[in-house]
Amino acid sequence: PFHQWTPDVYEGAPTPVTAFMAVTTKVAALGVFLRFFDVALIATHASWGPALAVLATITILVGNVGALGQSSLKRMLAYSSVAQAGYILAGVVVATRLGVQATVFYLAVYLVMNLGSFAVIVARERETGLGDDLQAVAGLGRERPWLAWPMTISMLALAGIPATAGFIGKFYLIDATVAGGYTWLGVAIVVGSMISLGYYLPVVAAMWMREAPAGLGQAGAGSPGGAASPPGGPLPALAGGSPELDPSDELASTAAGAETPAAPQARGTQPEVLAVAVLAGAATIFFGIIPQPLFDLVHGAGAALGLL
Repeated sequence: PFHQWTPDVYEGAPTPVTAFMAVTTKVAALGVFLRFFDVALIATHASWGPALAVLATITILVGNVGALGQSSLKRMLAYSSVAQAGYILAGVVVATRLGVQATVFYLAVYLVMNLGSFAVIVARERETGLGDDLQAVAGLGRERPWLAWPMTISMLALAGIPATAGFIGKFYLIDATVAGGYTWLGVAIVVGSMISLGYYLPVVAAMWMREAPAGLGQAGAGSPGGAASPPGGPLPALAGGSPELDPSDELASTAAGAETPAAPQARGTQPEVLAVAVLAGAATIFFGIIPQPLFDLVHGAGAALGLL
């Protein structure tokens, strides 16, 4: 729950770097937690188990409450990642075979859920001048259904809606906590998931029930290449700015007397970003309906870590 720095870092870093931070660092940290608590300190579980359970509960509440009312998608996902860490810690707390399997399973589905959402944010940052603001995805269901569906699936999965991998993962974690004698921690996971609907569903509603901002074309408008310069001028490269999206050079050449360039073609969604979003959304649905292949993989991963 002490990750107050996370929203600022998520928002300020380039989105691909943010996606890396959100997924890879969390997987690495939880891998260390599993080895440290469920292997090295397993004999003293009665001493650290209750304290870690309280920490997980506070993490769930702080993350979910902090995400409410956020207009920046990356800040919202930052607070969401704090809450998700609390859910995953529940599997470490119980220190059982089922708990380890639930933890590794949820880490796997967390990967695809986050990749889908961040891929859509990357695409909209490149298409519009609105950055990661919630307005950037308004009307996306009508203009970019192939982006709207993966984002919708990711939001519903992170909230734990049935028929998604997120639901299976949370169900698995709740089962592990109840079987391990931490029923109240399972209740905290349910309560946290209910609170999370307050910030996941507005994203879905913006995509399917709101109009795109005025003056924003299908592929973005307001600058060459279909990407408007953000307020205050283009971002520097170290802050996530992209030279190919910066109209300053073209404007400077025009001001210097150069021939006015022809109207540029609208910039569409880059195929590799679209592919990541679609594949992540499909995997989220697939493992929500047919989770057995991932269950088998989780068992193998746990055995490789020396935990099962």
